[in-house]
Amino acid sequence: DDQQGKITFATGTCLMRAESGTLLIAIEALEEEHLDELEGVVERHLIRMAGDEEIVVVWEN
Repeated sequence: DDQQGKITFATGTCLMRAESGTLLIAIEALEEEHLDELEGVVERHLIRMAGDEEIVVVWEN
């Protein structure tokens, strides 16, 4: 919907929720070694979609 979304990958899931000026993202990986890989994929897509808009991606584990 307008405030949240879910993307399913072969190795895990990405949950997203929009909050005032912030996009909160949680990644759930089926195996721990896939977590960094999925974070990289999501981060690259976010940066590409942001275009000229400044974006800061901070991952917390």
